Amino acid sequence: MQFPKSYFEDEVRDGFYVPAMMKRAWAAQLEVLSDIERVCEKYHLHYQADWGTLMGAIRHGGFIPWDDDMDISMLRKDYDIFNQVVSDELPEYKVLNFDHSQDGNYDSQLTHIYNERRARVDKGFLDKFHGFPFTAGIDIFPMDYIPPAKEERERLFQQIKTLFAAAAMPEGKKRDELLRYIEKNYNIKPDIKRPLKRQLYQNVEKICREYTGEGAKFVTNIASHIIWGYMEPAEYYKDTIRIPFEEGRIEVPMAYDGAMEHKVNQYMQPVRDNKGHDYPFYQRQADKLNTAHPLFQKYVFSQSDLYREESDKENQGQLGLKVHTKEMLKLFGAVRDGVVGMIRQGTPEYAVDLLADCQDGVIALGNRIEEAKGNGCTTVTVLEQFCEVLYTIYESILNGDSLNADAVDRQFEEILVLITERMQKDIIERKVAVFLPYKASLWDSLESVWKAADEDPDCDAYVIPIPYCEKEFDGTMGEIHYEGNQFPDDVPITNYETFDFALQHPDMIFFHNPYDEYNLAATVPPMFYAKELRKYTDNLIYIPWFVLDEIEEGDMRGNVSMDYFCTMPGVVCADKVIVQSEKMRQAYIRKLTEFAGEDTRPVWEEKILGLGSPVYDKERERRNSLQMPEDWKKVCLKDDGNLKKFVLYNTVPEAMLEHGSAMLDKIRSVLEIFEGQKEEVALAWCANISKSEYVKRMKPALWEEYQQLVKEYCNTGWGVYCDLSKDDEREALMKYGSAYYGDSDSTATLCRRNDMAVMIQNVGKKGK
Repeated sequence: MQFPKSYFEDEVRDGFYVPAMMKRAWAAQLEVLSDIERVCEKYHLHYQADWGTLMGAIRHGGFIPWDDDMDISMLRKDYDIFNQVVSDELPEYKVLNFDHSQDGNYDSQLTHIYNERRARVDKGFLDKFHGFPFTAGIDIFPMDYIPPAKEERERLFQQIKTLFAAAAMPEGKKRDELLRYIEKNYNIKPDIKRPLKRQLYQNVEKICREYTGEGAKFVTNIASHIIWGYMEPAEYYKDTIRIPFEEGRIEVPMAYDGAMEHKVNQYMQPVRDNKGHDYPFYQRQADKLNTAHPLFQKYVFSQSDLYREESDKENQGQLGLKVHTKEMLKLFGAVRDGVVGMIRQGTPEYAVDLLADCQDGVIALGNRIEEAKGNGCTTVTVLEQFCEVLYTIYESILNGDSLNADAVDRQFEEILVLITERMQKDIIERKVAVFLPYKASLWDSLESVWKAADEDPDCDAYVIPIPYCEKEFDGTMGEIHYEGNQFPDDVPITNYETFDFALQHPDMIFFHNPYDEYNLAATVPPMFYAKELRKYTDNLIYIPWFVLDEIEEGDMRGNVSMDYFCTMPGVVCADKVIVQSEKMRQAYIRKLTEFAGEDTRPVWEEKILGLGSPVYDKERERRNSLQMPEDWKKVCLKDDGNLKKFVLYNTVPEAMLEHGSAMLDKIRSVLEIFEGQKEEVALAWCANISKSEYVKRMKPALWEEYQQLVKEYCNTGWGVYCDLSKDDEREALMKYGSAYYGDSDSTATLCRRNDMAVMIQNVGKKGK
């Protein structure tokens, strides 16, 4: 499989932080799936995404952001054939099920196919599995037909429960009694010389194969049914379709909405729970690896990162222009006192060297100021005047002219007053704020702070994009990028190679990359690591490039994700960290205290500020500037100019594969109802015409009727027809829309995240 490099970057999806290693885990599993698909295609077998993978495909167009594994299922006939051939077809993979378990103790009613038992970092393995060094696999669940008769169904399930119970029992009298019961009632007598569990599980498999589907109305995974009692209509699994999933497509049941609804009621409402296996599934392997390898290095907390060293502050501060300017003002005063004193004592010749040295210092200072502030700085002009005063006094002494000490003192006083005034205004009291974005696409996270600094008449604000280097799958450095030419036109860019951090010694440096060298996808030059930046400013301020859903104390997966952005050197080394809210501030404090020790809590409580995020500022600005399309206004606005209630009606043509003409009847009914309410409610229908080649091929008559329905709606003009693939129309709907109504897909999730009411249509019911 092919993925763009950007796929493997850290990302925020639906308010959840997905780190680069998780992206690699997803890609590795998709690579396993692609090999499974090759076997299925060769033997004409069918699979379908199931459980969380199916939910992710429908709701998110890929993995559920806080999920980490893949589940698929096969009807029993295909499942058995697949297990018979997979070891020969994919010899590089390991297969684990009742028949392939090494010790006979495998106790899951499924097949697990995976690439390796241990972590590997050799190039071939990393290239094949997209830089993921750990075990990657897929669970394949068998789906069995259920006898239609209730009595027969109950007998089947009781027999399977009994076999499972015996397999779980320790040796002893009770197990022996149960085995005798099984032999007497089910005619199953295990061989005591062979592993008992395997024999019992194989008998369960044998029982499941007895029902081939004739007359069956339901299918289920037997183990899941025994635990949760769920079963699904068999017709849902008659055929599959391919829908978008990450960078490709995945097979799902043709009636995917019904299939998912039978598993999880209201599954379109995202719920982040802590059930299931350890998260992430590869954590145990990661903990065992040698952290010296570039792939596995983690930032380790150090007290030296938390506190500034006094020697560093003193040494680096001396290099700054402000410190230099203050020291020179003191020196000018000392020169004045020295020169005037020597004249009063009648020894002006002793002042010649002092005047010459002072003039050299003034010239050097003027050069530094010009370097920092550019040509035309008024302070430099005044310093030039000071040089003229110094030279005049110097020449008078050399010529033997008679000098009046009071007159010379007044000359010094007049020019030094001017110098002090200009230096205070231009340098000492003037703030310097530096912004260090590394990606133009992440500029939103700093922009509003920069605008405030740029509008401050007493502040010089510099935007200095820094380069970043991609990392290859093995941790070595890849291509270097610099995006200084990709920022908005109204943002003046300063080149990082020409800006002298030591000279300027900014009052504030703002940055949004907390990782330094500890990110899998990319890094910045070491000179821009947080601990280095701290040497050149008194206030190093980190603002995350992202915003997230709030992370509660009991949110296990959310708290695990914080390992990838919170416990990082940029957060520890910064003087202040500005996060999106008070709740997020508390999450940071909890995580960092856990990371660095309880004694550090007061430091985090002072350092972390829940002041909000510039990302929110940018989103508000974008929304406020967004205008409703002109052709929508006649539909969406009342006569008095106020906005009607605005409902997005989103239909997915694939639903016709499940519901047939009933889907079209439902649409007609919905349109009729909304047309009757058009004075108070505006409708925007998104019919997704461009995404339905499969429907066009499978149900051409229904497809033609669907298209005709869309044309009729557009011709009437009482509602809006919209295309959610167009950014401007999608953004307008998110701004002006009141509610979502329609089929289950990722658009419903997007609307819910934008605080729109969401209702999923039931094709079996006509609207009211």
